[in-house]
Amino acid sequence: MESSNQFLGTERIGKLMQKYAIPCIISLLVGALYNIVDQIFIANASYLGSYGNAANTVVFPLTVVALAIAVMIGDGCCAFVSISLGQNEVPKAKRSVGNAVVMCLVSSIVLAALYLVFADNILAMFGGTVNAETYHHSQEYFFYITLGVPFYMFGQAMNPIIRADGNPRFAMISTLAGAVLNIILDPVFIFGLRWGMMGAAVATVLGQIVTAALAVWYLCRMKTVKLGKGDFRLHASLCTRMLTLGITSFLSQISLVAAMAAIMAMRWSLWPETVTPPGRVSFPRMTKWSSCSSTSAPRALSTSVTVESRSLSFIRSRAAFTNRVVPERAAAITARGGSRSGHPET
Repeated sequence: MESSNQFLGTERIGKLMQKYAIPCIISLLVGALYNIVDQIFIANASYLGSYGNAANTVVFPLTVVALAIAVMIGDGCCAFVSISLGQNEVPKAKRSVGNAVVMCLVSSIVLAALYLVFADNILAMFGGTVNAETYHHSQEYFFYITLGVPFYMFGQAMNPIIRADGNPRFAMISTLAGAVLNIILDPVFIFGLRWGMMGAAVATVLGQIVTAALAVWYLCRMKTVKLGKGDFRLHASLCTRMLTLGITSFLSQISLVAAMAAIMAMRWSLWPETVTPPGRVSFPRMTKWSSCSSTSAPRALSTSVTVESRSLSFIRSRAAFTNRVVPERAAAITARGGSRSGHPET
């Protein structure tokens, strides 16, 4: 093991936990501030309000997908680097970091491209078409957040790798710097410049760029794992090993997206969509968005109107039942209770 990390094999466990665990916890908490801060400032902007918060909620699962892929690469590489350094195999640790950088860049660009191509379908899947205002804000916020996906994923993936190099404090500082910048720019863009959802998204992306830039700066100055040009050549066995080590981190994040998708599926079964993305027809109930010809569009719209009418009829019937039957049952229960106590109703 390199002398710079020699203390990992001799230092007390409690002290190592204090040095590594606390900055890691702070980094995770600070990372969650991006969405929370955006929600707070959006909610207090009178021209955005609840529709803006709804749009932020629609886009949030998509950032979690990006985070899941990033932590799978980063945590897998972190574990592999730690194992390699423990076995005094520094060249293998260097190759793993180089491969992680390449995988992160490629996967983030591919994911951003998929988001842009299938934007309307993705927003509809997570409830962005519930009304016109939410759909408009979701489109605006989603577009700029998608442009920042490569920076976001790179910063999040490099964070555990920096910790594996023996510098958890810098990993925490890089994340904290981006979050602080987001907190500063959000009110400027939302209230000062009145950029709306675009302002919230741009402030978030600029914070992510700062975190990614600090990660690049550190990668060029790593203490133990100093990268060379040959370390960026992909090795299938190495990549497979890292992804296997990081799959648990991926599953822990992606489970949140699965839960939100299930909630949206239940919502679809109760309330039909009210906004149709361009080139799409709103099918009722649990059906997906699908392209349809001009001849089938009237039939689909007629079906949607029929289901809507049935929904209104059900609501009216339920209201009538509540107003008529429930009071009668309550009176009967009261009468029975009075007779049992010896004071029958007069």
